[in-house]
Amino acid sequence: MESNQNKSVKKEDVDWFQVGQECYNKQDYNNAIDAYKKALELEPKNKIWWNNLGNAYFFSNEYDNAFDAYERSLKIDPSYIMPIKSLGKLASLFADKKDYKRAKRILKLALYYNWEHLESWIELGRVYRLIGQFEKAINSYNHALELDTNNKILYNNLGYAYFCNEQYDKSFDCYSISLNIDPKNECLLENLKTLSSKYIEKGEYYKAIYTLEIVLEVNKKDENGWIDLGRAYRLYGKTDKAIEAYNRALELNKTNKITLNNLGYAYQCKGAYKEAINAYKKSLEIDPLYNVPSENLVNLAYIYIEKGNFESAVDVFKITLEFNPKNANNWIDLGRALRMNKKYDDAIEAYEKALELDPHNKITLNNLGYVYYCKKRYKKALETYKRALAIDPLYNYSLENLVSLASSCRNHNEIDEAIEIYEYLLKSGSKNIELLINLAESYKIVGNYEDAIESYKQALYFDPFNKHTWNEIGFVYYLNQNFEKAIDAYYRALKIDPNYRESIKNLLSLASAFKNKNENDKSAETYKLILEFDKGNEIAKLNLIENKL
Repeated sequence: MESNQNKSVKKEDVDWFQVGQECYNKQDYNNAIDAYKKALELEPKNKIWWNNLGNAYFFSNEYDNAFDAYERSLKIDPSYIMPIKSLGKLASLFADKKDYKRAKRILKLALYYNWEHLESWIELGRVYRLIGQFEKAINSYNHALELDTNNKILYNNLGYAYFCNEQYDKSFDCYSISLNIDPKNECLLENLKTLSSKYIEKGEYYKAIYTLEIVLEVNKKDENGWIDLGRAYRLYGKTDKAIEAYNRALELNKTNKITLNNLGYAYQCKGAYKEAINAYKKSLEIDPLYNVPSENLVNLAYIYIEKGNFESAVDVFKITLEFNPKNANNWIDLGRALRMNKKYDDAIEAYEKALELDPHNKITLNNLGYVYYCKKRYKKALETYKRALAIDPLYNYSLENLVSLASSCRNHNEIDEAIEIYEYLLKSGSKNIELLINLAESYKIVGNYEDAIESYKQALYFDPFNKHTWNEIGFVYYLNQNFEKAIDAYYRALKIDPNYRESIKNLLSLASAFKNKNENDKSAETYKLILEFDKGNEIAKLNLIENKL
């Protein structure tokens, strides 16, 4: 608080001012305001008293009155520095309250009276930055730099404004100048690390490396700086340098799980998988629930799988389970690796462990079913696929696996099992022509001709002009001794394709059967039907001639 220096003031006037001062010093701002106002009634052009009145208003939270008092002081003496400084504090307060419009108005007033007031330009730059007007912030800071070319804070602030405006190289230049002025400025070093992260984000890794090396030249004990440098080098493809940087970070803190994980990943990128596994294990020893090294180990195991090294993949998955045995996904992954290594019993055990942790996981059940399929335990495979489909009836992987299982059952002459699967799939809503035909063929093999015919007919709903299906219906009717319907079905097939040899051949067999049973009329009719579609068929012609003879 500034004291009065005017020697011409009368004693009674000075008393009011002194009363104001005493109240102000006791933080009794309301009485201070009253005293200053009484003093100013006697001497209205006292710039000091107006400024002091403004300060009392400021601490009473009467900011508009404070502004008016500061402005009155400046109108008396535009060169008076105290109200300029007071306006700066008032503007800063409004900026902190996010009332940027009032903050700008106050600062512009301060600069109107004192264009060369450094702090006002700096604060105006801050306000513009806070409202996202970065170009104006940059201009304000540059005005300030014209007044003080060696101000480390200014260069740092200007660098940050350039950073916010995405002018990263200019930001770097400003930070560098500031660093030359004050090499130990921690805030500046943090800003440089933030800038390096932005360079990494933009893929300008060499700039990030250069920036971080500057930081670390100043502070070699900056653990996070070494970690960031390791990341930049790894992304730049310099894995050896990355490993070196991570090891420097570990010299400062051997128990940093993140650094150990990053080191492992650098080794992994280099192809040094054993070293990578060792680093990941150390990270997990510090925090067994840290997911990142576990995920990286899983990725590494899949690299082994891609290379056909299933045993190493199994070993890696087992490491993940050492630290987190309750992770169902890791058990699933282990099961897959064991299955690919043809360790089917161990794979089954792994999938069963996964199901203990997550009994309603359709993926696990599907995978387990596939292992049973590989072991040719078809009934067990069927049972397990059904469990998966009970959870999700539309789960495509299990539906496709059931089709493959049915096909294998047929190939191994386990027809009843194949029929059970096809019937299950059809009841589940998976109706399509292929399933129906496969079911019909399976029925045909076991002599269930009625159901075979019904399945073929259902297939015809999907494709009524399928000559093969009509021919197969005819053949089943033939096997079932229903020759008339057999002829009708063959006829329909030939109507679709008059040159369809399979139905011609089957009609010849049927005509021969009639002939063998001495049903010559039916035999002749069948041969005539053949000649409708195959006029040059010698067998039909000869048999008709024989019948006439």
